[in-house]
Amino acid sequence: MLRRTSRFLTRPEFWRNPVGSVSRRIVWRTHWKLRQEKPFIVDYVGGLRLKLAPSTASSGIYLNQGFSDSTNARLFLDFLGPGMVAFDVGAHIGEYTVLFGSAVGSGGCVHAFEPDLKVLPFLHDNVEINHLTNVTVNGVAMADTKGSESFTPQTDATASSLTRFAKLEQGRAVEVPTTTIDAYVEEARIEMLHALKIDVEGAEVAVLQGGSRTLQTLRPGLLLVECHSAGISRSAESMLRELDYVVEVDSSHAYPHLRARPANPR
Repeated sequence: MLRRTSRFLTRPEFWRNPVGSVSRRIVWRTHWKLRQEKPFIVDYVGGLRLKLAPSTASSGIYLNQGFSDSTNARLFLDFLGPGMVAFDVGAHIGEYTVLFGSAVGSGGCVHAFEPDLKVLPFLHDNVEINHLTNVTVNGVAMADTKGSESFTPQTDATASSLTRFAKLEQGRAVEVPTTTIDAYVEEARIEMLHALKIDVEGAEVAVLQGGSRTLQTLRPGLLLVECHSAGISRSAESMLRELDYVVEVDSSHAYPHLRARPANPR
């Protein structure tokens, strides 16, 4: 509790508007304790809207009055354009999915992947609320094999993960379908992939292993990998460098974020 309070008090948004920050925090907590049956829908960037879930990722969107992470979001906004193709692996409620869908327009397409049944309905709703007909939602987990695998949901769905990578054991494990980036690209006959966001709570290396052929052949121009330990970050960075990507390590977050671009784009 003290640690969370300390982090809150050091955030820039708190010092910009202390009263507003505290009041929004009270509204957020009160809603999920007393009015959780009522949808919590907020205005998002560019005229978009988001239906939020009771998760830390969602609270970041509400408390920041915008992106949960403005640096990463603006990275994609600066890169994506009409007609492009993007993957959102570990889509959660669809914060990046709707951002991608809006950016690539009707001529582009977005493929979102989210196995957690607690937040999957929010992802579907957010695609529908924003009338994004260019988005395909897949209720599967990305991994290094295609089939099915044990998945451990958490009370805070932001931390849910494939069981072999789970740091917590709050939820009862369930079986979920899995696929790989390579298998999905082949089956969906995807011929272009411009951007890829991966946030999979420990499965980052497995997802990259399952997409190595795609990274070599389609050469997406921008990758963001939110690593969930320093060891994962080192392994993922090494793998991307071996695939001839230039990797930037951002250590300003709780865990490292990797931003990668092909050294030799197609």
